[in-house]
Parts: sequence; C-alpha cells; structure tokens
Amino acid sequence: MSAVPVIEHEPIATPEPVTYKATCSVCDESFDALRAKWCSCIAPMRTLACPHCSSCFCHAPVMYKRRFWSNAPMQLRQDIRRFHVQLKTEVLASAHSYPPHTRRPVVLIVDDDESMKSLVACYVQQLGYRTLTASDPIEGLDVIDTRHVDLVITDALMPKMDGREMCRRIKSTRDGALKKVIVMTSLYKTRTYETEAIHRFGADALLKKPLDLKALAKLLETFAPIRA
Repeated sequence: MSAVPVIEHEPIATPEPVTYKATCSVCDESFDALRAKWCSCIAPMRTLACPHCSSCFCHAPVMYKRRFWSNAPMQLRQDIRRFHVQLKTEVLASAHSYPPHTRRPVVLIVDDDESMKSLVACYVQQLGYRTLTASDPIEGLDVIDTRHVDLVITDALMPKMDGREMCRRIKSTRDGALKKVIVMTSLYKTRTYETEAIHRFGADALLKKPLDLKALAKLLETFAPIRA
C-alpha cells in the first residue's frame, strides 16, 4: 500500500500595500508612512518622523496613535526598527538558514494590546515561524476555525473572553490536543495561577510579562520546532 502524502497547509499570502498615507499630528501634512524615517527617541516603541516638519508622534494623542497603528500594514507594525529591544540576538543567528523546503509552523498571537501583539509577532517571525494575529479571543477562535495553526500565544486578560477560556475551548476541539497554547500574563504570576492555567484550562505553558524573549524562543523550540 502506497503511503498517503501529507499535505501541508500554509497561510494564504496577502500582498502588502505599496503606500500607507498618514497625516502628521503636528503640521497636518500628508505623507507616506511606508517611506518615512523612524524617530530616534529612546522609548520602548518608536514612531515615525514626518518628512515635512521632522516631528515624530511619540507624544501625539493616544487616539491618533491607536488609529494609525490599527490601520497600519503588517510590514510597518512588525518592522524590527519599531521596537527598542535587541531582537537580533544570538537566538536569531540561524533563523534564516533553514533549507528552502523546511516546514515552518504557524503561530497565532492573540492580544488586545497592539504594541505587544506586534512585538511578539515580529520576534516569532524573525525566528523563522509563520505568524497570524488576532485582537481578541473571539477573533482568534475564528482564525483557528478557518486557518491551519500549530501554536497559539495568547494574553490572559482581554475583553470579550479570558485567554485561559480561549485555551480551554481550543483544547476541547477535535484536534485541540495537537495545538499548543502559551498564555502570557502580567498580573497573575503565582504558582497557584500557573497550576490552574495548566491543569484546569489546558495551557501548555505560562509566560510572565515583561516577556523574556529567550524563554519564549525556548518554548517555541519545545512545542513547535522547525524541521526540514
């Protein structure tokens, strides 16, 4: 009997936009954000500098920044120059040295905090994984229903649904045991909470914030290793 071929499901690639028009929060002039320079501010999250007045929007109104980043294309949100962290560490040294036919697992990042979601997605992608993102657990479950996902990284506390409940629902599906779930938390760091997340909700690991990126890399290698 001949072996049944294994079909690998890959996320459908969507073309990135060639322009992203924005209006400066200071001079009100329009500019293409995809061609603008990043600011040199010493801040956890950098912003762009207006080519007309050279002002960045680090101190722009919160609603302006929220609207700008929520509409920004992925190539801008996940640009490594945006994050004031050293992403290209020794952990990433061999991230792009995989053979051309290597299967790269798909990782879904779920977080209502856009900056954290983009940071994690950027880092995971730099490690060589394919990434998908969602802004809340409801959207995340919809993604899992329609796309192939190997591993989920979700925040614990979010509107609409707790990240642990999302984990429980994932694990209760027919192929849920095959999907690994890492829960991130900044509030509940006790051993009791970790035990509950793992034994009651089925989480495979609890990752505390602020994130230890090397620890995240080790969990990815454990639960979803990249193999040729």
